[in-house]
Amino acid sequence: MKNAIVPVVTIIGLDFGSYLNGAVVTETIFGWDGLGRFTMEGITMRDYPVILAASLPGLSFSCW
Repeated sequence: MKNAIVPVVTIIGLDFGSYLNGAVVTETIFGWDGLGRFTMEGITMRDYPVILAASLPGLSFSCW
């Protein structure tokens, strides 16, 4: 069971990065402020509550 979780965590991490990247690109092109830009600003400013709040819902839904 321990070895089965490694590929799942890898795929979740890669998918989350691509979803966040798509949100940032869309918001940049159309000039819409949203969750992607909010998360990226939190990451660059090392605002840990923002990073946790932005990543926790996506991670909890992908684990189901």
